[in-house]
Amino acid sequence: MDRGMRAALLVDLGGKHVLYNHIGVDLGSDMTRIFAGRGIVLSEPAYVAYDRQTRNVVAVGEEARRMYGR
Repeated sequence: MDRGMRAALLVDLGGKHVLYNHIGVDLGSDMTRIFAGRGIVLSEPAYVAYDRQTRNVVAVGEEARRMYGR
């Protein structure tokens, strides 16, 4: 990784915004998890649903998982 690159994550915790400079991303086979601070701030199924005709994304995460096979 280029030492000049920096990443940060801004998280909305019920109206309170927290900026994390140290984050970890776990791209599992069926779940994507983002760790920031001392715990998981995002845990969603790694699914994307798109319209085959327009190629537009119509859903991501849990909503897209429920649409799988439809």
